[in-house]
Amino acid sequence: MYHYFRNSDSTIMTRNVPYHMDMLDVVLRLWQECKNRGLLETYYLEMELNFLIHYYLGGVRMLVLRFEDLKYEIFQKMCTTVIETVPNYKENPYVKEILSEIDQLQIALIDQDISRAQFADVTELLRGKIAE
Repeated sequence: MYHYFRNSDSTIMTRNVPYHMDMLDVVLRLWQECKNRGLLETYYLEMELNFLIHYYLGGVRMLVLRFEDLKYEIFQKMCTTVIETVPNYKENPYVKEILSEIDQLQIALIDQDISRAQFADVTELLRGKIAE
């Protein structure tokens, strides 16, 4: 049995601090290290899914939950990085097999040139969904 305590003053729960986005750099470094070690040759689809989950979906989650102000430019950069890093992500069978519908909808936004206002709407919707 576990007992969890949510400390609203912890570094994880602190809002509006740039270090929350350090995870993006960490995931990019992990991708490069896997590439250097040849893991992408054998486990490409699995590593691609891992990248989408931790870089993109995790990044969106941070933007939505840990920042009060809209981080539209970071979102745009994340989308560009996904397209550059894993250009065939839409063909990954694990996306449909494993990810939830809401995650799949978020992934569908990667190549959609959504406006700042549309991103604000998505952010509000996700805040409600993630909080549920």
